[in-house]
Amino acid sequence: MESFDIIIIGAGAAGLNAAFSAVENGKKTVLIDKYRPGGECTWSGCIPSKAFLQIAKEYQQVKKHTPAVEINTALIMDTVRERVQVAHVNESVEKIQENGIYYICGHAEIQTNNSVKVNDEIVYGDSIIIATGSHARIPTISGLQDIEYLTNENFFQQKELPTSLLVIGGGPIGIELAQASSRLGVEVIVVERNPRILMQEEEVTSELIQHTVEYEGVEVHTSARVETIETQSSGIVCTIINSSGDKIIRQVHKVLLATGREPNSFNIGLKNVGIEKVDEYIKVDECFQTSIPNIYAVGDVIGTYLFSHAAGYQARELIKYICSAGNHKIKHLDHTNITWSTFTEPEVARLGLTEVKASEIYSNIQVLYLSYKELDRAIVDDKTTGFAKVICDSKGYIVGATIVGERASELLSELQLARMEGIPIQNIKNTIHSYPSYSELIYLLSTNYSLV
Repeated sequence: MESFDIIIIGAGAAGLNAAFSAVENGKKTVLIDKYRPGGECTWSGCIPSKAFLQIAKEYQQVKKHTPAVEINTALIMDTVRERVQVAHVNESVEKIQENGIYYICGHAEIQTNNSVKVNDEIVYGDSIIIATGSHARIPTISGLQDIEYLTNENFFQQKELPTSLLVIGGGPIGIELAQASSRLGVEVIVVERNPRILMQEEEVTSELIQHTVEYEGVEVHTSARVETIETQSSGIVCTIINSSGDKIIRQVHKVLLATGREPNSFNIGLKNVGIEKVDEYIKVDECFQTSIPNIYAVGDVIGTYLFSHAAGYQARELIKYICSAGNHKIKHLDHTNITWSTFTEPEVARLGLTEVKASEIYSNIQVLYLSYKELDRAIVDDKTTGFAKVICDSKGYIVGATIVGERASELLSELQLARMEGIPIQNIKNTIHSYPSYSELIYLLSTNYSLV
């Protein structure tokens, strides 16, 4: 087998970004994946979940005017898969090859610091990039092994939705799928170990989202755990222990696990060359270099920020570094500038620090708050549930922000740009925002800032 400048293992967000960037820089590149290109995000994460959420949102709107609307969940699941196929076109094998990337479908195992075995053949390369991603964590629960449980990896392969669903885990994946399933007629129960759902968000965010999904019919138990799962002729019987130690018995059709992620760091030959791991995540330095100098790792497998957009950014920065022979200074994401969204309704978008964390770091902060009820566009659209909260330092520079409401993930981008470019929030009031638009939310926040 011929030699390459760069061998990339894994064709998810990190691997694809690395491969396209590498060929743009004139590097002969091979991309290896044991499944189809696209990874978790395309096939069982971001893309199918957003299609599913959008369909559920549309049904929710229809039910406002036609309460007895019929829901065909088999058709819905087919539609989700069809939309995924359309979205996949730009990262298909054909498109990858058209761009000059060699693509091999097969299991990759690192043999030496310059060679990888795939499909009983050896490929050679000057640099190797590990971008194998992550998979759903499976908790230890008595009886779990006896049922056919769901994770995000098989949820969208269902022919139709279950009649009832127990969701174990109240993080973004769990809450998104819980709300959407409930809107499509599924009886949903959520069990979360932490004192609140969406534990990484501002407390006010968690409270608003929990109130919303409960109002829509989702049963939520926080500070609780599933003790046992038992299969009976009538269905799956689950015993839940709540915060008071009481036992709650619920019978459901299916169980969905949404209890976090684990890295795909096994069976890829790390021991063959002595690549170090920390808590099963691959250990890397500030240049994404592993303990072997010419082998790198990016994305979920290194365990920093488990987001597709973070993985893509890391991959592009790494390729710049490799192509510059180490002269490019990698610009890292950190807890003050990473953004993420949870696509519930209302939508949740976060940037940087929470108010609690900011108070621990900065001696003097100012918190700006604005309700969607003060926004004319939200009023006429009947989308007044939500708020924006921005945390600034003493000079107005943004250190954190949360937007909960309609189009939150898009609105956050203006604050992200201001933060990254060092623009104090009070300067935003000098720009013109269309009226009536949701972007006025940011303008109105900027007018509320006062120097201290």
